[in-house]
Amino acid sequence: MKKNKKLISYAFYLWLFVFFSCESEPDIQPPQDEEMFLEDYESSYNIIQGEIFDKHCISCHIAGNTYAAESGLILTTDISYESLINVTPKNEKAAEDGLFRVSSAGGIQGTNKSFLIEKINAPNMDHFYDDHEEYGNIMPIGPLYLTNGQIGFIWDWISEGAPDTGYVANIAFLDNIERYDPEFTPLESPDSGIQIHLGPFEVAPQQETEFFYYSELNINEV
Repeated sequence: MKKNKKLISYAFYLWLFVFFSCESEPDIQPPQDEEMFLEDYESSYNIIQGEIFDKHCISCHIAGNTYAAESGLILTTDISYESLINVTPKNEKAAEDGLFRVSSAGGIQGTNKSFLIEKINAPNMDHFYDDHEEYGNIMPIGPLYLTNGQIGFIWDWISEGAPDTGYVANIAFLDNIERYDPEFTPLESPDSGIQIHLGPFEVAPQQETEFFYYSELNINEV
């Protein structure tokens, strides 16, 4: 009986120890990238790399990605500049039109000869798809295109000769955070059929999870 009491006491104190240890466990968050101020970058191109390419482009344009292989363009810090400046794009139609990925000619000639301008200029989307359907898709692939300010900053940098050093583009462009939002045209309602809707649900920070849920539909009764 005494042995049982001792065992119960040991188990109880062990439970208390574990309970309070868990309660006092700090909320450990994964490390976050340090936010850089625009003034901390060494050049206009470094701003483009850090604030645009790194945040909106390299998820696709990185070595080993199928999009990078298809376009032949890698935009990681180590080789992005050399991959862009006065390089003929892999897109055959753009190459036939005499475009470079980015032209260093400067001025209107530089912007007109830069394939990058065509690819990111979402506000000019109608012209892009109507006149240059062989050029592929506007980048980055939606739903969020670059802001008008980011497009303007890249445009200004290219018009100044697209150098890799020095501050040549007007940083004030980046204050414009508006972005092109194409008008949504819903499809006409069909005469018959079914509609499946998945309501919104919350995803905690750093907890994004992909899942598959199967539900059998009795469509014979529709």
